[in-house]
Amino acid sequence: MKKYLFLSLTSLIIQLHAQVNAPKASPLCKIEQRVGLTDITLSYSRPGVNERTIFGDLVPYDAYWRLGANENTKLSTSDPMIFGVDTLPAGTYALYAMPGKKEWKLAFYKEFGNWGMPEVWDEHKVALTLTSSVFTLPASIENLQINFDQLHNNGAELQIQWDKVLVTFPFTLNTKAKVLASIQKNNEWTNS
Repeated sequence: MKKYLFLSLTSLIIQLHAQVNAPKASPLCKIEQRVGLTDITLSYSRPGVNERTIFGDLVPYDAYWRLGANENTKLSTSDPMIFGVDTLPAGTYALYAMPGKKEWKLAFYKEFGNWGMPEVWDEHKVALTLTSSVFTLPASIENLQINFDQLHNNGAELQIQWDKVLVTFPFTLNTKAKVLASIQKNNEWTNS
């Protein structure tokens, strides 16, 4: 009897501590993209429109929003990414967006381990802020999409699409310098 009671209590405790495994409403997406000789990883959760008004309602205008859902959207790059005249150093960053009706700001935040917005926004932790014009798409994109397009050996575009909004952030890479360094290293090795 004691053995039966012990097994019943053990089973009940295990059931109470077990987590229910169910799909998330905003599924996780992970992209590993090589651009030239640079490895870029992007992980984010993809919320859906679900017949809601997204920008200006669910996501307010002119305020930073954690780009995506659930955990912070994270971008890791093995080499610096050059956005026009601004350079994002190699590393890992949380991405935050400030949607506007005509343009968006995108902030690369050095602290990436928290869930959602930082308790206190610290401008000193912003590695880079970019601005892009808003393009209106002819059809609605149901789930948030962040991807890389217009790929070439020396760069690409970081694109964000959701509902009827598209924003793009073109960047370049110093691929030529990496190739030349590799040639020089190979020449030194073969000449020694």
